[in-house]
Amino acid sequence: MSSSTLNEPSVPKDTLLLVGPVFLGAVTSWLIFGISIVQLYIYHISFPNDRKGIQFLVYWVFILDIFLTVIAGAMGWHVLCAGWGRQTNLIQPGWTFSAIGAGDGIIATTVQLFYAWRIWVLKKWRVIPGLIIVISLAQLGSTLSIAAGIANLQDISGLLPYFPRTTIWLGGGALADIFIAISMVYVLTTAKKNSHALKSSDRAINRLIRLSVETGIITAASAIIELGFFLGPTTKNTNLHLFFALILGKIYSNTMFTSLNSRLGTQQATTSRAPTDVTSVSITGTHNFRGGSTSVRTGPAPPVVHIASHTEVFADDVYSSDRDDKQTLNDDLEMMERKPRSDIHLQSFSPV
Repeated sequence: MSSSTLNEPSVPKDTLLLVGPVFLGAVTSWLIFGISIVQLYIYHISFPNDRKGIQFLVYWVFILDIFLTVIAGAMGWHVLCAGWGRQTNLIQPGWTFSAIGAGDGIIATTVQLFYAWRIWVLKKWRVIPGLIIVISLAQLGSTLSIAAGIANLQDISGLLPYFPRTTIWLGGGALADIFIAISMVYVLTTAKKNSHALKSSDRAINRLIRLSVETGIITAASAIIELGFFLGPTTKNTNLHLFFALILGKIYSNTMFTSLNSRLGTQQATTSRAPTDVTSVSITGTHNFRGGSTSVRTGPAPPVVHIASHTEVFADDVYSSDRDDKQTLNDDLEMMERKPRSDIHLQSFSPV
């Protein structure tokens, strides 16, 4: 090994703070995309009878997820490959810088509007869902205006005039997430207090409450941290905020997928036992005991015993796309209000 190699200077810290977050953000973006594929597969095979509107929403968000994944790869290529040793690529953000913000804003708005609709379906509130919609649309407008303004930006230092709009974008998104989390927790807690269902249903509601809090905290915290890095006096000249920008939209999409797929776990939790169907068990005068395909010889002819039972089912066990909105519970609660029907009885008991 030559001495010149050993004496090479280390990469400056300022350069690492410009390049490193882009690399980590691109890698993490592709990692989360793999999780999104699994989430979509689970949804596709588990809820084929969801309303068409919800199915369209899921696949629309997944398409946006693909778009953000491609943008993350393109940004990584621009900075780490095409920009290898070129300071110009660190100063000029390129079109990917504009596209990633627009994609994040569109996904965030889509998911927040979805949650606003769910809250309205549950409680028929107008103020809270309306407030969430207004904040969400405001942050979308800020995002799109920023994306349009920096599309042809030649120097990253020109981002200073966009700081107020960035505050509306990320701060508004975090505020909407907090409203959503608080509203969902209140709705589910109220449903739990008014429910007379099984203990397994209580566990399901507790699970959904925890899920609402966790997803709300994750999305709001990600937006707040990105805003802090973007506006911070010691970090605004770095790319630390890009790490969260590259994954923020994917966090929103995965929280929505997780919320929808949680119905599968809720269904398993609220089903106290598997449905049973005993058609008949008979002891006949020909000394045969038959149960299914099994035949066993017995002794002298005993009395005939006829036992019939019905399948134990649970109400609202099928998701239908043609149910009336007034009779439809929200996707979170429709799995919780089930009560088993006590229709298992002896139909007849008579000797020969």
